Amino acid sequence: MRLGRARLAIVLAALLLAAAASAQPGDLIFNAAAINPFITTESFPANDCAVVEGCVQAGTRKLVRFRSESWNIGAGDIFLGNPVGNPLFHFHDCHGHYHFEGFADYRILGPGGVVANGFKASFCLLDTFRHDPSADPDPLYNCNNQGIQAGWADVYGANLDCQWVDITDVSPGHYTLEIEVNPDGLLPESNQSNNVASVEFDIPGATHTPTRTPTVTPTRTPAPSLTLDPIPAPIVVGQSNALTGTGFTAGSVVLLFVSTATGPRAFGPFTPQTWSPTMLTWLPPATIPLGRGFATVRVVNTDQGFIASNSRSQLLYGSAAANIPTIMSVNGQNLEPAVPGVPLAYVKVVIQPSSTVTLGGTGFNAPLVNLFSSAGNLGPLTPLAGGSATSIQVNVPGAAPTGPGTFQVVNSPYSGNVTSNAVSVVLGAQVSLSDVSQTGNEVTVTGAGFSPLLVINLFNVQGQTVVNLGGIGGNGMPRIPLTVDSSAQFRFTVPNTAVTGPAYLQAINPPFIGWSSSGGDPDGAFTLTAP
Repeated sequence: MRLGRARLAIVLAALLLAAAASAQPGDLIFNAAAINPFITTESFPANDCAVVEGCVQAGTRKLVRFRSESWNIGAGDIFLGNPVGNPLFHFHDCHGHYHFEGFADYRILGPGGVVANGFKASFCLLDTFRHDPSADPDPLYNCNNQGIQAGWADVYGANLDCQWVDITDVSPGHYTLEIEVNPDGLLPESNQSNNVASVEFDIPGATHTPTRTPTVTPTRTPAPSLTLDPIPAPIVVGQSNALTGTGFTAGSVVLLFVSTATGPRAFGPFTPQTWSPTMLTWLPPATIPLGRGFATVRVVNTDQGFIASNSRSQLLYGSAAANIPTIMSVNGQNLEPAVPGVPLAYVKVVIQPSSTVTLGGTGFNAPLVNLFSSAGNLGPLTPLAGGSATSIQVNVPGAAPTGPGTFQVVNSPYSGNVTSNAVSVVLGAQVSLSDVSQTGNEVTVTGAGFSPLLVINLFNVQGQTVVNLGGIGGNGMPRIPLTVDSSAQFRFTVPNTAVTGPAYLQAINPPFIGWSSSGGDPDGAFTLTAP
């Protein structure tokens, strides 16, 4: 049965607000013992990210800073997933990443009630450390798949932006700092009565001698601050790159995290070639593989207690002078700009079997071309005659299956670090849905673009929440096995945990991004009948 569009809109809104709620929800608390508030006096220019994002006014301000440890003490995970396209997140240009706006509230309480407020816009919820020795020993969540495992904690140090309440206009005295996690209940929890932690502290004031000569109580030296600006152009392996920001020191080092098909790989630390408080130049060695053509950078000040900057991401290119080829376009369509949460290089093109494809870029040197598909590598493909260092053409095999595709150029002599960035495309057809029907316990889905590697999200309204019965489980396998009959049809059995009622299906091919999914296709809405 097909849902009307009005009902679909209601279902989708519910899905987006509570999608992927665990059957056993987590339980968030703040660890009160770790708060340790202290007072600083700091100056903020009008273009400071903290000012731009509403955490503080420009000028010299008195702050109470503190550490926050968000512990998940529940039986299940706190799950947010990929922030791209999630309305609970907002992309902030100044910091260059997504913020989950409603993660926590901070407030100062005096004898008469609240005297000052703050907030924490959490840009990345992840497994920072395991507070429960019996929990899974391996971290699961990161900035591209956000959440907090049961028994794990997410930590924000007192040195970070917005980890404060502005007390400039608060009178000296004895106060309570109160911090509340998940204040609006946007994250499903098993218990929301334990979300507030508090600690008492004093705001000192000026003391006066009989001659009325003021003696001002000194404020604590401001905590060191380290901020990395957005990286305006791709990072190039094998040549010098510049980073700008504030707070760099002689002890600054650069960490590089490269996205690969098996997960991120860490490289460094790299000592900058030159430094100033606002700029570093550094050289990522030509031995670093380009992987999926996406990298993330952080700076750490080793001479200031190893404080770390915010993360910045960019596309990853290779130096032609070092014989590292780079794919920059496919059939004249450039790579999509780097977006946090989509850790790969991709082009929004659909490549047909038996077609001729033009790859543009730099550093092509007597190359061969790999074309990875759901059936494996269809290469190496030999470029057609007439190519150059910046443009080559290859013929796509007629047997190329519908689904994910990835181009990769390998230079002569075909050994060592002579492999380009891996660039994702769609082969055959984009994923789309045309009908969802159910007979008995079997659901049949028709559409286009289905590959043997297809995964589905199956959102099911269950009482006052929405549960994603699909997706990928902790073992890395799809939670709902599919029978893919063709690129136009697949089937699956209704899970035992399903509840009769509104449901919404989303089909996703690797690399599991918006471009390779059915997205918000209205034909994914239907009424599910439980077993």
